[in-house]
Amino acid sequence: MTGFRFTVARNNGPHAFRNHHRLRHVLAAIALLLCAALTGCGSAPVRGVSSRGSEAFTRDTVRLASSQMRELKQIQERTHSAMIADIMKDGVITAQEMNDLQRQQMDCYAAEGYDILYDDDLTATVIPRDANGEGETEAVARKCDTNQGFADVYNVYFEALRNPDARDMTKATIQCLIDNGLVDKTYSKADYERDSKNRTGPYTPDPETGGVNDQVYTCGRDPLGNLE
Repeated sequence: MTGFRFTVARNNGPHAFRNHHRLRHVLAAIALLLCAALTGCGSAPVRGVSSRGSEAFTRDTVRLASSQMRELKQIQERTHSAMIADIMKDGVITAQEMNDLQRQQMDCYAAEGYDILYDDDLTATVIPRDANGEGETEAVARKCDTNQGFADVYNVYFEALRNPDARDMTKATIQCLIDNGLVDKTYSKADYERDSKNRTGPYTPDPETGGVNDQVYTCGRDPLGNLE
């Protein structure tokens, strides 16, 4: 899991456009790592989950830190979602609540004539069943995604899962790089920001795959080891 994103694909051709959802606060660091430092972001094998047959992606219950609760409150105020309001009552997001929100999104797309496929990092590909319906895709995305809030709530859920104590994940990532011998002990936040932005140092891409060292990837995605 790397946080929710979706792509809209033509049903008979290349991708029409890509819409990356906002990854706010500490997720900005992981977005920088995964999507700037790595190529092939979202290239995991498709799981074949669509609006015609769902599979649970979330199996854990997470308790939200105060900063994560504030994020959820902002999402609820924007979407006016009764489902999100219910989630907020106890400061906990259950797997069932996430799956219910996902099902609501999938049903919305299905009603508008779209299939939605999720891959292993929860990148969602939205495919219009009618080739002539592609022009309305952005409006449908606003209705079924932005206005319902699943993507934003999933990002809060994912962050609570990997960072339950709301720690500074930039510091955690740097410490992970140091602990695994990928950088020396003098490696600083400025070094990290420079290297992850410019794809230098530990973020130098492999000439064959275009990606980075597997451990570098893991340090960015899960520096605290909570997703294993």
